[in-house]
Amino acid sequence: MINGVTLPPAPRLDIHQALSELPVPLTYEGPCPGGQVGAAYVRWPDGHRSVLTRGPDVSHLLSVARAAGVRTSGRRA
Repeated sequence: MINGVTLPPAPRLDIHQALSELPVPLTYEGPCPGGQVGAAYVRWPDGHRSVLTRGPDVSHLLSVARAAGVRTSGRRA
């Protein structure tokens, strides 16, 4: 729960789909041990290693934030 809002569980990461949608060509190196959403080790073009994971979809909160006067980027929900 964050500030009284309960977020839905994060969906499991589809690493191949996620990589295809990124503007940077990351290379999948394998799954991270443990966890619940399927975090994965990836390698950047310059060679450094990172962990790619996924959080919950909070796009439905954008309209709530905008109604409260919070400026958000992107298109209107």
